[in-house]
Amino acid sequence: MTQTALPLPGPLHEFCQCRCGKFGVRRRKTMNDGLQHVKGCTCARCRGSRYKRSSGARERTKARRMGGERAALSGALTGYDLRVPLRGGAYVVIEETTNQSITRGIDAWWAGKTVSRKVARLLSLNGIRALMMPNLTVLPTVDFEALVRCAHEEEL
Repeated sequence: MTQTALPLPGPLHEFCQCRCGKFGVRRRKTMNDGLQHVKGCTCARCRGSRYKRSSGARERTKARRMGGERAALSGALTGYDLRVPLRGGAYVVIEETTNQSITRGIDAWWAGKTVSRKVARLLSLNGIRALMMPNLTVLPTVDFEALVRCAHEEEL
């Protein structure tokens, strides 16, 4: 007796029309290129729209917390992400990134045993949370935002 496979209930799965090799359920909307990509498609067009939405929201939140503004051309033409006005017409211009090739090493270094031990010791002794090296100063985002917000509010 031979068994035949019955189709599983649910939406039809198929390969993506952009030939990226992804197999899944089609998205509802057709893209501007006339193709109906599948959910989770890894092509640049699909990946870009999801990334831009989340990065814009993240940048607006950070700008609001520091009392600044998000750049209109952020991400386009290599514009900066946000800026915060300071005393005397100066600005703190910030480029924010979640690019894993950049952040992976720094995150691992900051969370490493040697650095975390040194930061914990400095914090318990003096309340210091920043590490200053010859060409780089590293401090947690919360402290940086508080520092910039304080400099911004002194002007007002």
